[in-house]
Amino acid sequence: LYGFVWVSTIEEYGLDASGNGAEIEVTLGVGWSGEALGYVFDIGVEAYQYPGGQGVNYVEFPLSAERAVGPVTLSVG
Repeated sequence: LYGFVWVSTIEEYGLDASGNGAEIEVTLGVGWSGEALGYVFDIGVEAYQYPGGQGVNYVEFPLSAERAVGPVTLSVG
């Protein structure tokens, strides 16, 4: 299991009618990475928040799977 918080300053984003927007991006994430059925899986949820921005917050659901086949590792995400 893992989790993270990432905060960064940005150029003003998601401007409202008065011309004000977000100047900070906050990313929150949680997930699980482990092996099952001969594959390595990484499954998570990441929320991107822009305090003060209008209509710009969103959520992603990253998913990847990989498996070694001889000397090659195949992955999809």
